Amino acid sequence: YLVQLLLNLAFNLLLYAWNKTGLAFFVLVVAWFGIVILLKLFYKQRPVAAYLIIPYFIWRTYSIFLAYFTWQLNS
Repeated sequence: YLVQLLLNLAFNLLLYAWNKTGLAFFVLVVAWFGIVILLKLFYKQRPVAAYLIIPYFIWRTYSIFLAYFTWQLNS
């Protein structure tokens, strides 16, 4: 969970403070894989906890597309 928070902080700094859209995109991809791992770990312990992470997973998937197109349009 802490890794996800740090990746979100890195994304926000890269995209909004330093305007590094390419790096921000790759941080989101790493975060996405972290969410997949988090879902699997949570599901083993408590399936309900994993179900509560699904909206975050969907949002992160959508934000990857937004970040990718932002990166491509600003290159």
